[in-house]
Amino acid sequence: MKTHSLNLQDIMLNSVRREKIPVTLTVQGECFEGTLVGFDDETLILNREDEQILFYKCNVASVRVREIIMRT
Repeated sequence: MKTHSLNLQDIMLNSVRREKIPVTLTVQGECFEGTLVGFDDETLILNREDEQILFYKCNVASVRVREIIMRT
């Protein structure tokens, strides 16, 4: 059975999801803006205007936020 431990990716994604912080996903050179509503080990779900888009993490080049969510 696979045990799941929190990593930086999960902490960041969970913060932007919980706080409804807008994100920009870069996928194959195209940018998608919206709010993250869910994620798992392989996918992200983004609310964008009047649609939801399912992205496979292996295709996402970057996740950008305009707010600082993690402090050192």
